[in-house]
Amino acid sequence: MNIGQRFVVLLCVVQAIAISSPAQTNISHSQFTSYFNVGQPIRLLVDTTIFSSETPMVYVGHQGGSNVYDFSSAVFVEYASDTLDSVSENEFLAERFPPQYFTFDIPNDEGGGFENPILSITDTTFTTMGQYRFYTSDSVRVRHGQEFLFGFPVEFGDSVRVVGMHAETTYVSDSPVEMQSFERTQEVVVDGWGTVNLPNGLEVNALRMRDTEVYEAPDFFTGKSFRFLLESGGAFVGMIFVESMNDQPDTGWVAVDAPIQYIINPSITAAEVPTEPPTGFELAQNYPNPFNPETSIRYSLPVGSKVRLTVYSILGQELAVLDEGEKSAGWHTIRWNAVSQPSGIYFVRLQAGSFVSTRKVVLLK
Repeated sequence: MNIGQRFVVLLCVVQAIAISSPAQTNISHSQFTSYFNVGQPIRLLVDTTIFSSETPMVYVGHQGGSNVYDFSSAVFVEYASDTLDSVSENEFLAERFPPQYFTFDIPNDEGGGFENPILSITDTTFTTMGQYRFYTSDSVRVRHGQEFLFGFPVEFGDSVRVVGMHAETTYVSDSPVEMQSFERTQEVVVDGWGTVNLPNGLEVNALRMRDTEVYEAPDFFTGKSFRFLLESGGAFVGMIFVESMNDQPDTGWVAVDAPIQYIINPSITAAEVPTEPPTGFELAQNYPNPFNPETSIRYSLPVGSKVRLTVYSILGQELAVLDEGEKSAGWHTIRWNAVSQPSGIYFVRLQAGSFVSTRKVVLLK
């Protein structure tokens, strides 16, 4: 028996009677797994507008239906693109998780490297079974423990409560150096339905899920998140995640503590990166910021232009040319890997014709 199988998890599912409405939707197991399964591509986008406000707020709608969940003002950039792989593809993970689990790579902003959620799909549930984080300092952190995401079919009124133990182990040079365990209580309810408005005018059907969680130890922590499952033309087209805290309301405007995340199905044309045609030149703030060691830099061109995107040190020394040449009108996203640079403040400069703009970025190792 491996470590993950030693945790006893109490899972109580209460299936409420769904309110009938022509606008209401549901997500079946076959709809979801036709996109989200081993071997399928996956794209993770994040909204960069969180950096434009000291107290970022997001409207999460109301319970029941029919709602209009409006994300039309979000500015999404691609943060990660990968293929869903079996954990057996990774020797370290294969020793610690069953082969039917799968994962994908996400850049790790906490000390560099990358992280992998450990995922499981059965006929009735979609859950995370742990997390793996690799740091550039040759250390890794592994978490075992179940986090319920949703059950199949997903329908308005579904309610789930999960209580279980989680364990984390930190390894340095393959040797365990720190271990801790804690209890986690999670309550998930599918409490709203309607449509989601996306930035390019696309409107899709949606179910809203509200997830509250409490970590008892080692540090007492509470969190609340809202998940929006998107459906269009009978196909599952993605998920939107909004993270806040338990002291925030369940409806209306909530303060968020992380950028909105948008996981889209790359095979569905209608769900491509939603952006309105730019009306002007712009160099957006990079994401993440601070970063380690990679960050995304996004700029817009209202017309085709000759572009030069460069990075400078605080002393004005040109360190890298990230993008150069004739570029088409629209939004462009460039990744900068600063693994060879020391921690500090840098400047990204965009020159497009006569337009010049500079952004300060912070590398924190």
